[in-house]
Amino acid sequence: MNEQNWQRITHTVGVAGDILTKTLPFSPRHPNGRNGYAHIWVCLRNRYGDVKQLDDNMVNDVLSFIQWLVENPK
Repeated sequence: MNEQNWQRITHTVGVAGDILTKTLPFSPRHPNGRNGYAHIWVCLRNRYGDVKQLDDNMVNDVLSFIQWLVENPK
């Protein structure tokens, strides 16, 4: 993945993480609150593996998945 696409993904994770930190439901495993940024990175790793190693043509798919995570915080 080229640097420009990587920056797009990290910026999108930052914005989405701000939103998710406020909207993720309570979990007894996280009594001090949940980390929206970590949630997104874990979901990305589970779905794609190492995101930085993806082809550039996968960027829109990754961005769409991040948007889906924001719309479906549960």
